[in-house]
Amino acid sequence: MFLGCRRLSSVGPRVLRQYTDIAAQVWQIVHPSEYSQIEQTKDIAQQARVQGEDIGERLRADHKQRHQRAVLQLDEVFKGLRSSTAPSASDFSAVLEGYQTLESAGQCVHVLQAMRAAGHRATAAQLGTALSLASSSHSAAAIVGVGEEMRACGVALDDGAYDSHMIASLAARGAAEHAYSVYVEARQRHRAISRAAYSQLVIVLADAGECDLAAEVLRDASAASVALAEPTYRALLRGAGRAMHYAAYTEAYSHLTAVVGAQLTETDYCAGLAVAARAKDAALAAAIVRRMRGAGYPLAEYHMEPMFDALVGAKRWPAAFRALAAMRDAGFATAPASLRSLTRALTVDHQQAEQLADSVYADLVSVARTAPRALDTTTLNALLLGLSLSGCVEAAAERLRRWYAEFPRDVDSHTAVLRGCVPRKNMTVAEQCLALCIDGDRLEPTKTVYELMIDVALPQFNYEDAFVYLDAMKVHGFAPDWRTYARIVKRCAVVRDPRASIALAEMRSAGHVVPPALTDFVKNAGRSARHSPKPDHKPDDNEDDLDNEDDEEEDEEDILDRINKPPVDMPSALTIDRRLLTLRLVFRGDTPMGLDSVIDDMQRTGVLVPADDYFAPALRRWASWLAARLLPQAIAARGSSSVLVATASVQEVATRLLAAHRARVSCPLTDNIMSVDDFRRTYGRALAPDSKAPMSIVDAHVLLKYLVDTRHAATSAQLMAHPPETTGRGTDLVKFVSTSALAITDADFATYQVLCTHRMLAHQVSVLETRVSDLDAEVRQALCRQQRSIAAARLRLKRHIESNILTKRVAALETVERVLLQLQQTRSDLQLMQTLSAGTTALRALNDEAKEIDQDSVADAWEEEAMRAAELGAALDDVQAVVVPDDVDVEDELEALIAMDIASKVHANDDVDALADSIGKVEITGDTASTTGDVVATSDTVATADTVTNTDEQQDNNRVAVPAE
Repeated sequence: MFLGCRRLSSVGPRVLRQYTDIAAQVWQIVHPSEYSQIEQTKDIAQQARVQGEDIGERLRADHKQRHQRAVLQLDEVFKGLRSSTAPSASDFSAVLEGYQTLESAGQCVHVLQAMRAAGHRATAAQLGTALSLASSSHSAAAIVGVGEEMRACGVALDDGAYDSHMIASLAARGAAEHAYSVYVEARQRHRAISRAAYSQLVIVLADAGECDLAAEVLRDASAASVALAEPTYRALLRGAGRAMHYAAYTEAYSHLTAVVGAQLTETDYCAGLAVAARAKDAALAAAIVRRMRGAGYPLAEYHMEPMFDALVGAKRWPAAFRALAAMRDAGFATAPASLRSLTRALTVDHQQAEQLADSVYADLVSVARTAPRALDTTTLNALLLGLSLSGCVEAAAERLRRWYAEFPRDVDSHTAVLRGCVPRKNMTVAEQCLALCIDGDRLEPTKTVYELMIDVALPQFNYEDAFVYLDAMKVHGFAPDWRTYARIVKRCAVVRDPRASIALAEMRSAGHVVPPALTDFVKNAGRSARHSPKPDHKPDDNEDDLDNEDDEEEDEEDILDRINKPPVDMPSALTIDRRLLTLRLVFRGDTPMGLDSVIDDMQRTGVLVPADDYFAPALRRWASWLAARLLPQAIAARGSSSVLVATASVQEVATRLLAAHRARVSCPLTDNIMSVDDFRRTYGRALAPDSKAPMSIVDAHVLLKYLVDTRHAATSAQLMAHPPETTGRGTDLVKFVSTSALAITDADFATYQVLCTHRMLAHQVSVLETRVSDLDAEVRQALCRQQRSIAAARLRLKRHIESNILTKRVAALETVERVLLQLQQTRSDLQLMQTLSAGTTALRALNDEAKEIDQDSVADAWEEEAMRAAELGAALDDVQAVVVPDDVDVEDELEALIAMDIASKVHANDDVDALADSIGKVEITGDTASTTGDVVATSDTVATADTVTNTDEQQDNNRVAVPAE
């Protein structure tokens, strides 16, 4: 049929289109013109060269496209054939051959089914070809379909071949589980499996790690007298090596080496050594090493270590130590990592560890007589580390002194003992080992030694030594890693030690990443460890003082139980919990003498006040004061709280708080009203200027109580000595007030609600504006990256926020701001009206006082007193004009004095010039050169013109003041 089509194809495509025969159409689809294929290939190659692409890749892609196009065209032909009224068997055969040529096994099954539905029967050759195509295509569904068609057509089907095809196809597709299930079913039915199916199944099971199943299939093939090829055993060998499967590896290895005599690669041998070391098979390891040596492979350290590990695992100590000596003769096993298997073998139960270590040491000493390289400090360190990790740290410390008689101890020797001290929390042995390292052996501790000492010190009751070793570690130039910091932070956080925050800050400054879980642990660990107080006990009327004494004894027992637990920190900065302070000092080991006496004295002097009395009403406070003064001390102290308030600190903090509040108030209507949470956040710096954290709820209640008592504030919150962890209701307000308004009204609550709404809307608008800016930047960035879809999505979101959300929020914020401005204006108008009212009242009072005065009598009295004053002034003027003295004599005397003064000054200047001339003539002889005119004058030798007297004696003294030598 195709021969005729081949002859027709020579006449050209125009003549071929005139034919309507199905065979011709199939031939045209399956075998296109060679000339067009050559031209198309040239075009593709030229395009690949121009674009700089791989020609082979382009040709393969083009071939794949042409194949898909041909399958689609053939599908159209097959569809038309099925829709025809009377399709012939030859047409179906042509389409079937076309699909077989295109290697479409699934479509072949559809053609066979359509052929049977049209009343035609496929031949055995067609069915066999379709089955082979389905098997080579590894299509299990196609194999099943062809098998059903063979049964329907009555063609004899070899079940063994059918199952073999199924197993091979599933295995080639990587469906190891399905292939093995088909294999099991075929074995149960006693069907013969082909050699290819066995091989494919073993390979896919070995690749999947199912080495035991692969070995079982291999044994079944041997039992069925099916000889598998060498690649199958190699696949099993490599799969067993990857999965560390001892049985499968030994079976494949013995067959390849003993039966086949194949040469294995170095990778296969190394995998076998690892399997032998894990299975503790020293014979297999030795055989592999001998075979590698015979094959000419140079033995390296990673070849010899598995054999040593296998000997150690089998507890063949003399052979293991002789192998170790041979390795060291070759320059191997010099690092401690090579002896990790020895340490693992000695890490056993602590009851047997000491005896086992001594036995191994004895074998080591006996082998060292003939192989001295086996015994050195590294080997002893490995033995010592195994004994220490077994829990026998005391025995390890004793062997540290006894075993190293002939070999010097190094830092690793002491590190081996310290590693065992960490899980045992044995601080005594650790300190002895460190002292021996520094003082006895004169060794410098390494970073690992300091870290181990910190790990041993942290679980102790008093862990202050951990910080000592941390400082020593820094002094010696070692930077602690993040694990060391994390352990210190966790230990401090559990006991609410404030040094946890310091360690966190130091951890960040050192460049380590602080995980959020560690920060959360610091915040929440103290809360979980906090002591929950017992509920208040309300005694009945029939209970006596004995019940109270029993309760006190129970509290003392509770305190004694908590001494062994890390106490919590102080609840606040303005109060002192007497009980927790004692526990804290006891835990730190520095309890001062007479602490109770000092606290009692401070309480008597009023420096510390019990919290119950501080928060009590005024009448109750007066009663407590009288009880403390009049009643015996034992009765007065009964029922007092263990929490004491430092009144001086409260006054100082309150003063700073009020000053800070006056500085920040710009609008009294809104700035004077806040919630308790806002009060804590706003004035936290008044309590601790260097801290940004809000004040505690206890401190807030203490300060608010003081402000309320001093009439500086009013609050709607219930102030108590032991406030809850949260502030309570959301409507608890604090209002800074004057003496004229000492209560919180409904207007204050309404104003605060408006203020909260304004803050919420302002925050939302700020967040939305930031989001719009971010989206705009993302749009521009996406456009720069040619990501138009992302840019369009961000732009739509930006427009949605701007048009639908942000506009409404801004309008609402504007409305609320108008409400606030109206409230402030109304408040200002109210204050102005109150000021005018007060001024009116004052003016009215002045006018009332003015009514009581007689204006006419006051005017007459004023005129009379003014006349008397005028008469007195006239009399004084007459007295001053009685005698006026003559000033002529006085003027003459003054002129004479001025002339005498001028003459004296001229005479003094002449004397000074004469003195200078006499000094300039003096010559100074000796070692120095003669000097004329350069004179140093003091107050005793040369006087100025203003201080020179007229006596000749002083002038003579001045002339001889400078000696001539």
